[in-house]
Amino acid sequence: MLYDNEIKINSKEQVRWNCRRGMLELDKLLLPFFDDNFDGMSNAGKQLFVKFLESSDQELFDWLFKNVTPEDSRLHDLVLLIRYVAKKENCEALESV
Repeated sequence: MLYDNEIKINSKEQVRWNCRRGMLELDKLLLPFFDDNFDGMSNAGKQLFVKFLESSDQELFDWLFKNVTPEDSRLHDLVLLIRYVAKKENCEALESV
């Protein structure tokens, strides 16, 4: 496990498991983003992603699909990155909503 500023980053497998959500649209967006980008993130980026995944499915859905802005500006930047990567890869989940 990795530690930085006393914030724990779970094992990679646990973080990937946490990308699996109760909404198919979120699964289609988060799992590919994780698989393609997590290893290349800094420790701070990984910590932010773990914090992001602690949010409720409804919050994630609103942020990613309804353009609701998270109060935390760092989370907002991550949301923009996830949406950018998904659009760049022609993610079908973004088209379904």
